[in-house]
Amino acid sequence: MIEDCTIFVFTPISTTAYVILTLSQVGYITATLSTPLWLFGSLVGVMGFGNGVFQSPNNTIVMSTVSQRDLGVAGGMNALARNLGMVVGISASTTVLFSAMSQAYGKPTTTYINGRPDIFLAGMHTTLIVAFFICLVATLINLWRYVHSRAKAK
Repeated sequence: MIEDCTIFVFTPISTTAYVILTLSQVGYITATLSTPLWLFGSLVGVMGFGNGVFQSPNNTIVMSTVSQRDLGVAGGMNALARNLGMVVGISASTTVLFSAMSQAYGKPTTTYINGRPDIFLAGMHTTLIVAFFICLVATLINLWRYVHSRAKAK
């Protein structure tokens, strides 16, 4: 079946992309105020590369699971899910950021505090640790799905 072939071909690629994204989160977590701008820019590039490597195989896997007459609907739903995920992710990460900043500052915070980059970094590190674990769970789910589909095919 085409779907099974697609999963066997593209799941290792998407898993590799998840690993790249997870490792970029580790780089972000270890960033400090003294991290050189070129290194931080490199981390952004690595994350962008991982995201780019993930998108194409993921779209192929999704689109290969529907009939040709439903491709337009599937493409639209895929785009909706991607955009909804970005909105929810940005909202959740902003909430985690300002909650962690408020915790570090000792009182409610809803903006960057001038002269206190340590407060922002505390919030950023907490947010990135949460993002790391989300990426790690996604990587493990993708690996499980791949191993499960290979065992099912045997």
